[in-house]
Amino acid sequence: MTESEPLIDAEQAAFMQSGVSIALASRNAQNIPSVVRGLGCWIAPDRRMVKVFLNRHQGAALLADIAAHGAIAVVFNEPSTLRTIQLKGAGATIVACAEQDVPITDAHHRQFATEVLPLGFSEVFTRTLFECPLPAIAAVLFAPVAAFSQTPGPHAGQPLRAGA
Repeated sequence: MTESEPLIDAEQAAFMQSGVSIALASRNAQNIPSVVRGLGCWIAPDRRMVKVFLNRHQGAALLADIAAHGAIAVVFNEPSTLRTIQLKGAGATIVACAEQDVPITDAHHRQFATEVLPLGFSEVFTRTLFECPLPAIAAVLFAPVAAFSQTPGPHAGQPLRAGA
């Protein structure tokens, strides 16, 4: 991969924007972690910018940590296969969630519900998990500076490569 290529390929971007489980993490000045569930993800067509949506009330500590220093890690996990990708970013910013972002979060909820239904999680469960009105949705925008395969197995923790 050359310096000018994005860290993630098109297939990986599609995976991260599908019905995967998303967790955002940061930390405060004392290195105490903050974690919140993501409500969806948008990746720019050139795959250099990532926007992840979250419930601003549940993620208040994470948003404060990002506002303080901009460090973020986001994990994307497919529950049925345990395929997992982690992105790390620096200089993350908090941006408003707009009306045009609602279809992204709605689609993510529907796809996640489809993903976990065979695992025994009901539609009522996922609706409750993802219920969040637009005014309560925040978004974090960042450029990935590192990407890793975190799928359990011998390659977990290795830098992401195309097709992984």
